[in-house]
Amino acid sequence: MAAKEIVELAREASKGNREAFTELCMKKQREIIFFAYGILGDMTDAEDVAQETILSMFRSFYQLKEPEKVDAWVAKIVTNHCYQLFNKRAKRAEDLGAVEETAAPPEVDRDFLPEQYCENVELADELYDIVQKLPQKQRETILLYYYENLNYRQIAEVMGVSLQTVSTNLMWGRAKVKEMLIKIHGADESGLI
Repeated sequence: MAAKEIVELAREASKGNREAFTELCMKKQREIIFFAYGILGDMTDAEDVAQETILSMFRSFYQLKEPEKVDAWVAKIVTNHCYQLFNKRAKRAEDLGAVEETAAPPEVDRDFLPEQYCENVELADELYDIVQKLPQKQRETILLYYYENLNYRQIAEVMGVSLQTVSTNLMWGRAKVKEMLIKIHGADESGLI
């Protein structure tokens, strides 16, 4: 559930209050960029997706019937724009007759990370690097669940999948994260997972 302040801003924005919409966008911008970066692995692309997301929000905010679900609504818009970017890249690579290589993700800019993510910088970096190595669907599910704090039903809606698929993606994603942590640190004494 979104914070009360965010819900109130969403409620006012859905009534046509442009100042509330602007404030809402300013408060959500870091989360939007961080989430897009988590999916795309490229800060420039994440910033582009954030701009497209805010534009899409502006165009369709009147469609938001339940302001308390604003976080899931925004996450779905971000996810859709990320998929559109993936599809454009695939089409471009197909048109060129070559497979586009993905560059290593740039260093994470800590100014764009949610505050709770930065509490233990070393652990946060390590876990984030591990999550980035997961298959796309598992990575997205983990990001939505742990970093965007969405519940199973919201994740299913955002990703357009069943609750069972969300559960399976989380189960396999957690197992792979745990496996990688064990490889790095030995037996799971950390109590992290």
